[in-house]
Amino acid sequence: MALDICFYIVPEHVAVRVGDLSRFYKTADGRYIMDSRTLKRINLTKADNVERISRNEALTFIAKGGYKTDSNELNDKE
Repeated sequence: MALDICFYIVPEHVAVRVGDLSRFYKTADGRYIMDSRTLKRINLTKADNVERISRNEALTFIAKGGYKTDSNELNDKE
């Protein structure tokens, strides 16, 4: 049985509700890439501004963001 995993680009206020931000890749503009399994943990509304994207788009956003996570940024500041 194939897993139906979708990818989403979410603003920071949504990502914070999910939990540990250091686990998620950030885009160049400060949003986060998450999968459908992660987002199942919270209730979403249209006002949350969550956008479904393809796997290839997710990989492109991650690459353009420099493969950064919040944990990378904390290490860079030290």
